[in-house]
Amino acid sequence: MRLAALLLIMALPAAHAAPFDGPRKVTWHGLLDLRAVRTSPNVSALRGGQGKLRFGGRDRDRNGTGDGNATTFAAPRLTGALTVDLGGATQLQFSAETDADSESAGTIGVLEAAVVSTRSFSFLNARARAGTFFPPLAGAHRADWEGAPTVTPSAAATWTAEELRMIGAEGALSGAFGPADAELTLGVFSGADQAGRILMARGWTLHDRTSRVQGNLILPGGTTYRPFAELDGRPGGYAKLAAG
Repeated sequence: MRLAALLLIMALPAAHAAPFDGPRKVTWHGLLDLRAVRTSPNVSALRGGQGKLRFGGRDRDRNGTGDGNATTFAAPRLTGALTVDLGGATQLQFSAETDADSESAGTIGVLEAAVVSTRSFSFLNARARAGTFFPPLAGAHRADWEGAPTVTPSAAATWTAEELRMIGAEGALSGAFGPADAELTLGVFSGADQAGRILMARGWTLHDRTSRVQGNLILPGGTTYRPFAELDGRPGGYAKLAAG
């Protein structure tokens, strides 16, 4: 049985400042997620086990299996997001998150920190961003990575939130061409050299935890690694073309 209570706090934008006198508008919002959880004894993959969900049993005797059905109270998500209007259709976007449960004080870390700029031309719209941000991949999340209203997003979205984070720059052009709309996105990034390691070690999972930029992931057996670390010193890139 799982009970979830969500508290969403919205703040009104701050007053506009004079031109060239600092940010013109600051917007923030927060999300507090509280849960009471009872699961099978399988140890969660987030704790080095083979369980497929976010929560699971505890391996107190360290024999590799859970010690009974897990009942816990948790605050798995306390998220704060800040958007600063820098003027000229340019924004600074920043978000951080912490989590905790009845047996752990949890961790806190940065999810995203990027400068985003948009421009409109006669028949094209342009967007650019630089910093650390989520790739345009997971359909279970919207463009600003506000999660879909579900505790268990798709397996692909779960993996994207665990192992994929761009530290670099991205540009996109979109427009209407006759009866169809099209968008081309190009990006270059550092890190993510170990993408797919967690899938090879324990397969797909279904949970809503997002890795922190400087955080670690736990492999089965307890080994940890940093999923966004740069290992070979070479940049990566990606391209996306959408039309409809």
